Amino acid sequence: MLARRERLFAELVALADAATLVVSILLACALYVHAPSAKGGFWNILAAHLTVLWIALALWTFLARRLGLTDSHAYVSLGRLGARTLRVHILGGLGLMSAEFLTNPAASRLFTFEFLAVSFVALSAEKLGVRAMLLCRAERKRAQGHPRALVVGIESLAGAYFDLLRERRFWPVTVAGFIPWDEAHAQVNGNGNGNGNRNGASANNGARTNGLPAAAKGRSTEQWDKLIGNYLVDEVVAVMPWNRAVDTDALAIACARRGVVFRELIQMPAAPAGTYRVEDLGAGRYMLSLETVPEPTLALLLKRAIDVLGATVGLLLCGLAYLWYAPRLKRESPGPVLFVQPRVGENGRVFNLCKFRTMCPDAEERLPELLEHNQMDGYMFKMKDDPRVTPSGRVLRRRHLDEMPQFWNVLKGDMSLVGTRPPTVNEVARYKPHHYRRLSMKPGITGLWQLNGNGEVREFEDVVRLDCQYIDNWSLATDFKILAKTALKVIRGTGW
Repeated sequence: MLARRERLFAELVALADAATLVVSILLACALYVHAPSAKGGFWNILAAHLTVLWIALALWTFLARRLGLTDSHAYVSLGRLGARTLRVHILGGLGLMSAEFLTNPAASRLFTFEFLAVSFVALSAEKLGVRAMLLCRAERKRAQGHPRALVVGIESLAGAYFDLLRERRFWPVTVAGFIPWDEAHAQVNGNGNGNGNRNGASANNGARTNGLPAAAKGRSTEQWDKLIGNYLVDEVVAVMPWNRAVDTDALAIACARRGVVFRELIQMPAAPAGTYRVEDLGAGRYMLSLETVPEPTLALLLKRAIDVLGATVGLLLCGLAYLWYAPRLKRESPGPVLFVQPRVGENGRVFNLCKFRTMCPDAEERLPELLEHNQMDGYMFKMKDDPRVTPSGRVLRRRHLDEMPQFWNVLKGDMSLVGTRPPTVNEVARYKPHHYRRLSMKPGITGLWQLNGNGEVREFEDVVRLDCQYIDNWSLATDFKILAKTALKVIRGTGW
């Protein structure tokens, strides 16, 4: 219900914004006619600046949705509404001027400024008008007492529904009454011979529905029907914990028979991370999911496309680096140029990670004697001035160029350009349960830990925190920021 209303509201606001921008450009043309630099009449000026309108429509529509200006909740507070409107307008104005500079450098800057000034006033007035209409409609609906809702359920959880009504000021629901579930259940079962007759009904009628004999369920439905009939209501809202949601099936049937809308607010157990999502699969089936990682979306498809493009370019550069580095490494240390090591990827998948070898061939055998110099607290080993590193390897590490062969892992799909740190198999074998969450997304060549590491982050729990922070707040914008900061880090040569 709320989602459907919000979608309709968002569509109507988008149409109102588009109409306001059209009026704004007409007013801007009317003002610009009197400017000394104006060439031609009103219609000539409008035709010459239609590009401004198309760019503004695209930018404002996108920004309004992205920044929450199409959410009715943003209209509750005047301060929140004004701040979001100003933010959308500033970002839209910057985008409009940038697009004009790139596509039409000769365009009149005066006209653009006039359009931005007029559109800001017009859009602000529109937003205030929308808010006023929402308030007026809500007050009118409340005065009419429509819709009226009967709330039935667990008293300790009913507050969540009443809080929702207070938060959604534009949702004009009048509460016709509240019946605690135990009281309602006693009335229904008391009038319908309730639990005492269920065994007898089961003996006379073998049909059962959800564990309740069909005859007893039918009597419960009739009693619910009589109970609802005592109230003038348009909908019944059941507020129940998740493990008792099925107790309301007879109530739902009674509402359907009377033509009254039945809603159920289900309280799910609090989760340490993630978001609950509900999908309608049809035929009365619903998939309830606790999503702790970003689900497949267009943004994730774009992330993969960026990975493929970046890995292709990176492998070409890696080939050049190989031609420069391989002869030097061969002179300094016998053994292969590439170092291949099993690492643990997304949800425990093991893959072979490729790097330029920067250590002597017996590096793994010498590790035990260096453990006392480990600068990390936890399951990782990291040591500045590691004696196992070759001279050329030290140069590569300082510029992070030893990671370049990992572009092959990115191209294969084992890794991403940006992600969590790929752990070793031995490290994962010692994980505690909460550490595994950092494996729920593909590991990356770079990430939050890689940017903050190299001696700055020494606690393994901090590494886990950074990786989980990346997962919880993932977006394409975050990836681009990390890539930009990584490029600066490579240029400065701040690695070990």
